[in-house]
Amino acid sequence: MLITDDKLLVESAEKNNSLFKVPVCSIMSGGNASNALSELDHKTSENKIGEIVNLSQKLNSLIWDKLNSGASTTDILPIYKDVCKLAVLSGLEIDKAKRAYDNVNVGAELTALRKKYNAPAPIFFQEIDEAYRNGEKQYTFYNTTMDYIYKAVKLFHFRKGKAKVKDYEPISRIFGNKTTSDNATNYRHRDKIIEICDEYKARLSKLYMALRSADEKEREVIYERIQDEKVERDHKVSRWLTSINVMLFVIRHYEKNSPSDWRIYAPLINTPLFQKEMLAYPVPEFLS
Repeated sequence: MLITDDKLLVESAEKNNSLFKVPVCSIMSGGNASNALSELDHKTSENKIGEIVNLSQKLNSLIWDKLNSGASTTDILPIYKDVCKLAVLSGLEIDKAKRAYDNVNVGAELTALRKKYNAPAPIFFQEIDEAYRNGEKQYTFYNTTMDYIYKAVKLFHFRKGKAKVKDYEPISRIFGNKTTSDNATNYRHRDKIIEICDEYKARLSKLYMALRSADEKEREVIYERIQDEKVERDHKVSRWLTSINVMLFVIRHYEKNSPSDWRIYAPLINTPLFQKEMLAYPVPEFLS
């Protein structure tokens, strides 16, 4: 039996006005599950969880490549539904050690989906794919996080010793590292943003410390407080982040004083200005 839509309950974006809800499986187990170690070992040896995860990653790469290239959420929902089916299949494969699912042909599901999405694999698959080493498969670059990370990591020559290094690329370089104005207002806005970030960093640190000794109910309240504090912080930062010049001044401040603490950039990354500027600038040369 192939999984059909009536066998897969997905809280879809169309119904809930939100993308990427958790898929829920409604497939009942069928067949006789055996507790014999020999049969369990056999089922484990035939487990297709690795194939499912890899195909799911390929489909997710397709989804984000389309979204990052201007497609609407409606355009990618058919692919997302197939990702949900793969999520269900992975759950079935994991449960095979204790339940039988003879009514689902996992191999047939995977074959059907591979034919449906007969596109080159993302380039980062080269590291995990035996077919790449044999020259039997084609790969392409997708506009997704994993492929960007892969291209960046490939610049490091880990196996050739520590003599090979890659210079640190500051975030400010992405925006050209040049400002068009350095008037007093820009510096005043920069200082105000840094003041806000320092204040909320201290407040959030206290909340995270409180989590260590909190019980389950208290943690729920603290997590809500943390989320509220971040939203409030980001809103205040956004009000003072009035131009690309101000943003560069703030980024340079952090690059000079605490470049290794990536968390300090969160208030900037979440602002509309930062996201707009990131989309406006081309991919840095060292990643192209």
